[in-house]
Amino acid sequence: MANYLNELNLDSDEVVLHILRKTNLFEKFIQQCIEIQKTDTFLYFLDFVEDYLKNEAPVIKEEKATGSSGDFPVLTREYMGIYFVQTPDFEDRGYFLSIDGSNFAASDITDNYTSQDN
Repeated sequence: MANYLNELNLDSDEVVLHILRKTNLFEKFIQQCIEIQKTDTFLYFLDFVEDYLKNEAPVIKEEKATGSSGDFPVLTREYMGIYFVQTPDFEDRGYFLSIDGSNFAASDITDNYTSQDN
């Protein structure tokens, strides 16, 4: 059985290599640096990647979980083979280099985050 809980950090070797080899994010970062042309602006590549993914990665799956404040969405997002799970008011889950890992993380939230009052 695969270890679907193998959540990776954005700065892990596997994710950084995937970003550099299989995405266009480094090129986008360089282009943004050229366009800004400010010496007092410090852009860090992984900060750029994190911001880009959270704002631009399309939602590929949406589920619903129920908490003490009601229903909330559990969004699985993907950009060029990098998957993660977002929910409002919670930290994102991921990063994953397989959809199986992100599906497991989303299911973990939807299956286990249910108010006992419901």
